Amino acid sequence: MKCFANTIVRHVIDKCKESDGLTLRFILPSYPADLLFEIGKGVEEGILRITEKKIRFQYGIAYGLGQRWENGTQLEKDIFNEIRVRGWYNETDNLTSLRHLSKAPDEDCLLVLLAGYEDIRDQSSLEDFFHLNQKAVWEICLERSFKGWVENVLKEYVNPDGNEQGIEDIANLFSELYQAGLADPIAI
Repeated sequence: MKCFANTIVRHVIDKCKESDGLTLRFILPSYPADLLFEIGKGVEEGILRITEKKIRFQYGIAYGLGQRWENGTQLEKDIFNEIRVRGWYNETDNLTSLRHLSKAPDEDCLLVLLAGYEDIRDQSSLEDFFHLNQKAVWEICLERSFKGWVENVLKEYVNPDGNEQGIEDIANLFSELYQAGLADPIAI
């Protein structure tokens, strides 16, 4: 999950760095509570590190998704409580206010990140949001390879110099498993 969350965070933060005077709108699927919490936390921290731009970040998690977590496991309830404390949960079941936000003149970028696509009733109003689902993560962020993930995880244990082929083989194995529907990138 950590690799998946970091990949999404890096993509969103990179887009913020590249944007100049833009409003960026992303929508995430109804990912697990811990993943959406890590993404929100990572994006929030990443934006704070961008000191050369004024970026406003608005994160909204769908009401229906929160209701499922509220009736879920104790871990989901605990994470959901932290999401509420941070103000990320859409208590009113109305994401319209976030959908229609505009960048203020003194802002360099407005980032609107919604989560829980499958739990949003009016999905047709999200056409102008970039869908950052597993397919987009695989094709755009990972460029159809888990090599970066494998290198990142193994760097503490294996010197990449001289082990390039082994790293490539592991990445290819994960890619083949994923493409065959036998591996879930969220679980990697």
